[in-house]
Amino acid sequence: MVGAIRVLEEIGPGGMARLVRILSGRAVGLASVIMQSMMVGASHSRERLLKQDQADFYQNIHVHGVALLQFESLEQAAAVGYRESIGPLREWAASQPMLLDKARAV
Repeated sequence: MVGAIRVLEEIGPGGMARLVRILSGRAVGLASVIMQSMMVGASHSRERLLKQDQADFYQNIHVHGVALLQFESLEQAAAVGYRESIGPLREWAASQPMLLDKARAV
């Protein structure tokens, strides 16, 4: 762990993104394995929260055509996320009278 921290310190600001780019160029499989491991962990956490009814609203949005580390496509990904979520989110909010009451009070 100390070695990983030292590497990030040496890389400087934006270290993680730069580290992934460096690893992708030198060891193509390593960056992919790291990212997939992170996604599996997040997936398990999400499933646990949903099974325990700890989420009031959940939507799984697929942004096709934008890779996970494709930072230059951030605006495209945000537009897809907004377009896909605004309708379902409005429907859900309309079904929550307590939310509407709080919004009116503000």
